[in-house]
Amino acid sequence: MSHLLPVSVGVLSPHPVLREGLRSLLEPRVRAVTEVGGHGDALPAIDVLLYDLEDLDVHGSRALAGLVEVVAVLGVERMFRPDLRGTAQALGVFDIVPVEVDAVTLVRAIERVSRATSVLPQELPGRSPLTPREAEVVGLLAQGLSNQQIADHLHLSINSVKTHLRSSYRRIGAVNRAQAVRWWLQQTDVAANARRDPPADR
Repeated sequence: MSHLLPVSVGVLSPHPVLREGLRSLLEPRVRAVTEVGGHGDALPAIDVLLYDLEDLDVHGSRALAGLVEVVAVLGVERMFRPDLRGTAQALGVFDIVPVEVDAVTLVRAIERVSRATSVLPQELPGRSPLTPREAEVVGLLAQGLSNQQIADHLHLSINSVKTHLRSSYRRIGAVNRAQAVRWWLQQTDVAANARRDPPADR
């Protein structure tokens, strides 16, 4: 394949056959693919993590919550399990694809998730208090989208959007939409100023 998506992808699943299958599917199509080991291991340098939702049965929601704090997560669904899907979406998984997805659709989903993370305020001084998914939701809120429009844009349920907003408000100390938008605009202004006026050498 002549064109490689310039994205590094990790694959996490309790099933070796699924890990190997996804790795083989993606290796000719993306910059790099890494099989991610146990949750106790350091996460490799990746842009998107393909996460088997059945890992929730093995390691629980706390492990997934820790992952979405540090990397954009794309869920992989082996069978329809509304309980796992709902938990993953509430915790901040960007999107979910079926395990039988074809290569072209999977690469497009990875690209969509990767592009979504690029709109986050990555250059802010210090660590953002928001998870990647929360930051995406608040960013769309700041663009004037309604809850339903955000849900449609991110392929989430309206309840998941409300959950992300409540969590975001709590993290940034906002009590309403206006305060959340004001916070977002202040942060993006800081990032823009930092790019425009780098610190002088001493």
